[in-house]
Amino acid sequence: MKKVNPEEQMVKKQEKVIKDIIKRYGQTIDLKKSPYVIAEIIREFSTAFPNPGLAQSGPVPGSHGTPPPPPPSPTDMGNPKDQYTQLSAELKKAVKKITQLEAKLKRGGVI
Repeated sequence: MKKVNPEEQMVKKQEKVIKDIIKRYGQTIDLKKSPYVIAEIIREFSTAFPNPGLAQSGPVPGSHGTPPPPPPSPTDMGNPKDQYTQLSAELKKAVKKITQLEAKLKRGGVI
């Protein structure tokens, strides 16, 4: 029985998601024409691309002449499941804000 590499599984899942997005939205997404399609994509497909670095807010370290902080030690990183839960909650809040803004813009006749 062949041992399955979790990283390979994740990459295959991500490749499938990318193909699904292209199939659903086309090869080119015009965000000026349909700006909220990105929110739909994030809402539907974000779980396929876990990235604890997204939990960071504010400017990117080093982008304003300040050096980036040293990477956390393995003992400081905590439980990856907790990091995923926190990231998921932050993403849900961001999507909710985008959805509320979209509704507000629609009510105002902007879109």
